[in-house]
Amino acid sequence: MNQVIHNMNTISERLNQVAAKKHKLALGLMSGTSGDGLDVALSRIGGADFETQVELVHFTTINYPEPLQKRIRGVAFQEQASLQNLCVLNRDLGKWFGRITRKTLNDWRTDPLEVDFIASHGQTIYHKPADSTDPAATLQLGDGDQIARQTGVLTLSDFRQKLIAAGGEGAPITPFVDRLLFSSPDEPRLLLNIGGIANFTWLGASDRSPSDIDYIYSDTGPGNTLIDAATRHFFPGKPFDPDGAIAGRGEVDEQVLDQLMGHPFFDRDIPKSTGPEAFNFDWVWDILESIDQQDMDAYDLVATLTRFTTESIARSIEKLGDRFENTGKMYVSGGGIHNRTLLDGLKGRLPSLSIDDFSALGLDPDTREAVSFAVLGNQTLSGRGIPYQHDKSDQLVKPGKISFPS
Repeated sequence: MNQVIHNMNTISERLNQVAAKKHKLALGLMSGTSGDGLDVALSRIGGADFETQVELVHFTTINYPEPLQKRIRGVAFQEQASLQNLCVLNRDLGKWFGRITRKTLNDWRTDPLEVDFIASHGQTIYHKPADSTDPAATLQLGDGDQIARQTGVLTLSDFRQKLIAAGGEGAPITPFVDRLLFSSPDEPRLLLNIGGIANFTWLGASDRSPSDIDYIYSDTGPGNTLIDAATRHFFPGKPFDPDGAIAGRGEVDEQVLDQLMGHPFFDRDIPKSTGPEAFNFDWVWDILESIDQQDMDAYDLVATLTRFTTESIARSIEKLGDRFENTGKMYVSGGGIHNRTLLDGLKGRLPSLSIDDFSALGLDPDTREAVSFAVLGNQTLSGRGIPYQHDKSDQLVKPGKISFPS
């Protein structure tokens, strides 16, 4: 019993030490729905809440080894999967995250003992939005205890679960960080992230205190996920459409586009969430077969799917109504920032918006999500949590399961 009490006191002391630090060195780990690799961001974070200050120290993206990527895609977003495969993959992903983190820190000549905490999103393998009869559920793999064991660093993981426990959908989650870091008293802002799934945060301009700033967020539908799937299928060796060059060579098929836009997700009010469970290549293929378009030209299909992403983003943003009409600036992050055809389509579709990338806000657009999870970890360890509203009542949710190195 005395040993148990000693261990609990040691854990409490460690948490108090980290919480009391004026600046924390934090490592954010993010793997998106595309399941192609891990973003690693080392940041120095000062303060908390609306006084949070972030300095990006290092960033890199490490691709999953092909065997590991194959295992992820074998279970991710499937209605049925082997329980043994899921269980073992959760362990092995955690080990791989830990090993690659340790190697990356070594490459950056940073001692793990200097790092105050790791914040790991994990790899999403299924996301079920809420419906009229059943609350939302989500699952990310990559055991945080394995990461802590491999690195010797305090690790936070499983960020989305507490939001779901509070009655939310668990996605998107970065808008809470957007509100802390990117609110402006002078400018209403649209912050768009185009990952596998696209989502936005709208932040109102206000001369009130930052905590009173109006905001709304939502998934919009597919980002890169269908474009990448079609590119992999029809153009072996190309895991995505570099710079939108493939789409640029094709013609949009309006009939196919209309069928794609008929997905019931688009009839739901914002805020809402979705994932590759709803938007996947099998669903696209079913539509093509239903209208006898199985032989559609590959370039035309990629062009149509790119326009589909553009149109679904635009329609979701337009649902903001007066908020959209009063917004003049949109800032874009995520992998879609590198698809010129997609971005040009957005500029044409939303001509009233001036569109820039996140570098205009002082953050590399590729780093946004990994940095965001480091900030979420800081909010939890600082004892603040994140402001979350459900059923018109404010709650303070402290996301993240904490794993201690043994």
